[in-house]
Amino acid sequence: MPALFISNTEYMKQKYQILGLLSLILLQFAVIGCNERQKAESTDTDKTGFELALTNQDSVAVLHLVDLFMGYLEEGNYANAAAMLYKGDPNDVFGEYLPLENDELQEKIAFFKQFPIQSHRIDSIKFRETYDNEVKCTAIYQEAHDGLPEASIVFHFKPVDYLGSWILCLLDSDQGQRSLLSEED
Repeated sequence: MPALFISNTEYMKQKYQILGLLSLILLQFAVIGCNERQKAESTDTDKTGFELALTNQDSVAVLHLVDLFMGYLEEGNYANAAAMLYKGDPNDVFGEYLPLENDELQEKIAFFKQFPIQSHRIDSIKFRETYDNEVKCTAIYQEAHDGLPEASIVFHFKPVDYLGSWILCLLDSDQGQRSLLSEED
């Protein structure tokens, strides 16, 4: 016949097992909570001094430059769009940034003419340093229609805070420049 009562030692064992399990669960919550707090705190400490000093005016100025550039392309005013672009020495990020030279302007204009832009959208913006920022912009040259997706090209702008003003460069993968943005951005 089975015993209806549990012996005192078995009762104590079960009690300690339950207390041990509850302790492990509480410990796990405490560890997860600390990790989340550290992640939240690290987002501010991971930022550069430049990022911390940015204001809304900086974002607005960069977005205005990109919108102005894309507006010129949408109007077919390729020369004005190309004239907005600057170049710098990728090996000297603190060096001088200069407007494109005539042959470079003509190359850009010829490239822009291949894609008659109808509209654009700014996908993401990333600030890191005065010379190391990025705006990803999708330029649509054929809207979606009849079940076909839109035809577009992506521009990766490299806005630079140069001598207290924002200027636009294009990210140049031929010179080894890489995107700051992840694939999801």
